[in-house]
Amino acid sequence: MQLVRIYNDGNGDSHFGDLELVGQAQLSSTGAWTEVSEPFAVDSVVLRDVISEAPEGAPHVSPARIIIVPLVGTVEVEASDGETRRFGPGELVLLEDTAGKGHITRNIGSHRRSTLVVALRASEKAT
Repeated sequence: MQLVRIYNDGNGDSHFGDLELVGQAQLSSTGAWTEVSEPFAVDSVVLRDVISEAPEGAPHVSPARIIIVPLVGTVEVEASDGETRRFGPGELVLLEDTAGKGHITRNIGSHRRSTLVVALRASEKAT
C-alpha cells in the first residue's frame, strides 16, 4: 500500500515523499484475503466538502498531521520546492507540513471536492 507524504525540511520548504506501508495478509470473515496496515492512532475523522476554493496560488500549511483521502474530484498540490502532483478518489495523502512555506492546492475540473480527513494523534509517527 502506498501513501504520499507532504513534509517540510529544516529550511521550511515542503516536499513530496513516497511511503510504502507494510501490510499483513489477513483472511476476512467473508473469506477474502486482504492486506492490512498497522493501525493508526487517530484523534478524529471528518467528511469535508470544499464549497468554495481558497484564492488561487495561496500557500498554506496543514493545520495538523492529517491523512486526506479524496472521495470526489481531483486536486493538484504544489510543494514549495515546485513539484506538483495530482490526487484523485481513493489516494492517500499524509500532510505533515504544519510549519514552513506550505503548499498550494488547486481544484482540477469543475467538480466540488469531497474528502475524508483523518487527524492523527500527536504521538503517531510516519513509517
